[in-house]
Amino acid sequence: MQLAHVSDTHLGYVQYGLEDRERDFYESFQEIIDKILQEHIKLVIHSGDFFHTPRPSIQALKVAQDGLLKLKENGVQVIVIPGGHDMLRRKGLPPLSLYERFGVKILRRKAPYVKFDNTIFIAGMEHIPKIYWSSSHLFEELMDLAKKAETSGCKRKVLVMHQGISPYMMFGSEFAQDQLPKNFDYYAFGHLHKRIKVVFGNGVLAYPGSTEIVELSEINEFKKNGKGFYIVDLSGDMPDVQNIDIDCVRPQEVIEWDNDKIDGLVLKVGEYLKSIKDFGKKPVIHLKLYGIPIDRLAIEKMLIKRFSEKTLKIRVLSMHVQPPSINTEMISKERLDINQLLYKMLKDEELVFFIGFLLNSLKEGDLESAIRVSEKVFESGSWKRWSDVIKKVKA
Repeated sequence: MQLAHVSDTHLGYVQYGLEDRERDFYESFQEIIDKILQEHIKLVIHSGDFFHTPRPSIQALKVAQDGLLKLKENGVQVIVIPGGHDMLRRKGLPPLSLYERFGVKILRRKAPYVKFDNTIFIAGMEHIPKIYWSSSHLFEELMDLAKKAETSGCKRKVLVMHQGISPYMMFGSEFAQDQLPKNFDYYAFGHLHKRIKVVFGNGVLAYPGSTEIVELSEINEFKKNGKGFYIVDLSGDMPDVQNIDIDCVRPQEVIEWDNDKIDGLVLKVGEYLKSIKDFGKKPVIHLKLYGIPIDRLAIEKMLIKRFSEKTLKIRVLSMHVQPPSINTEMISKERLDINQLLYKMLKDEELVFFIGFLLNSLKEGDLESAIRVSEKVFESGSWKRWSDVIKKVKA
């Protein structure tokens, strides 16, 4: 009684505007399909963000179709839910609807459950923005699904959702883990791009993470825990959740460097490239340069000229400049805490955290994370309340 749990494939994402990066996401998806077939799995659950946009390119649609047909031809049932990236902001069908004629089952609030082989009850719904979770009726729907699971006659019960929940999502979580029904055996979640496995209720709650590096913040997580999917064995008293890693993920590296020692930067980049010389793909290198002002574009051009044959892309993210006129020894030990100052003015912890997150992301050149979180804030409707807060401060 095994299943494969996949999430956040983001097919069609043209990261950094590079076709090579678009292909990387396709190759990760194709490797996952092959590994699922190698493991003789007959049930696949995808917990959202199948595509990177609700209007994917023809190429993305074709890659998805080829993979799903390959699974169908080998007798594999695929069950999916639409993630936030899969859904139009206005009402409309998600692109996944194209594949229902291939036997793909799409769970959403209008049709929230299916039975697999009369042994596994699988319930789920599409991604729902935070603003709507403030109403109790969604939690009532979850509890109704839990009741249906109990009376389904199935030995095992799975809940599939694409939501960021606390305590695993620091900012923008839609609701808390404890608000979930506790009678499911496996909670197949998506939305967070890192691997998480925890015991919850009667079973295990798990995020398999994204299948490629979508954001800068995922680089260190990838080094520690890899990318891929889960194989879940439901035959025991508790689900046995195993990591299945994929090998085709392109390496990326963040290098921090002091501008005062810029001559050593070439050596540092060269040392990194030697350390991954046996890797199959050219890496993407992100440089964070600190110190005195320098010509960022000139540095980038010099490094690209030197290492273009060994790297896919070199990005100079930002420079943190210390003005020479400031004597740091004269600064009071009681340093200004920007968060305390903001809270004193705004009296809203969530708004202060959001501002701090944006400032830190933009300072580090991580525009993707800043945009992603801003989109979540817009979807949640928090900005409406915050606009009132800011108006009061201005008054």
